[in-house]
Amino acid sequence: MIENAIYFVGGTSVLIAAVAWLGRQIIKFILDKDVAKFKSDLEKTTAVSLKQLEHDLSLKYKEQSLLKEKRIEVIEGLYSQLVDFVSASHNLVRFWEFENDTPKSERANALAVKFELFQKTFLYNEFYFNEDIAEQVKSIRTLLVKAGVKFTTYHLGDPNQLSEIPPIQRHDAWVEANRIIEEEVKVLMTKIRDEFRKLVGVTK
Repeated sequence: MIENAIYFVGGTSVLIAAVAWLGRQIIKFILDKDVAKFKSDLEKTTAVSLKQLEHDLSLKYKEQSLLKEKRIEVIEGLYSQLVDFVSASHNLVRFWEFENDTPKSERANALAVKFELFQKTFLYNEFYFNEDIAEQVKSIRTLLVKAGVKFTTYHLGDPNQLSEIPPIQRHDAWVEANRIIEEEVKVLMTKIRDEFRKLVGVTK
């Protein structure tokens, strides 16, 4: 009877061990399968994420490139018109006269046209510039208008009214208009040119 009990216990132990081993194998199989699936899903998700990231970065790069190209285009247009505006202002208030020179009235009209073109371009595209540059452009515009108005007030208009202005006063107005362009405007032009160079990526 004792022998039978021993056989029974021994057989039960083997059975339990077998069941335990089988259970471990089943768990290992399930875990291995889950790990493989998780790894596969992770690789797929990573690949999709990388493609999406690459796509997003590509779009962002294109947007930035287009914005930079547009900004450069705006800067080129505005700066060229600013140079024309300054040149027309200088041409109006210059001290020297040439033989068969263009009358001052026509030079004043040319200045008005240049101012209108510059003003329109700047107002339409002001949002492309930071506040510092925008203020510098506004300052130079104000100075040029001031010089032009000062000159035309004392040298163009109704001859009867102009004759009532003392010559020294007319001369001083002419000198002041020229000084504004030769000194104040020139300083601001240098600053604006340097800022525009930075915006388009041109370094010294």
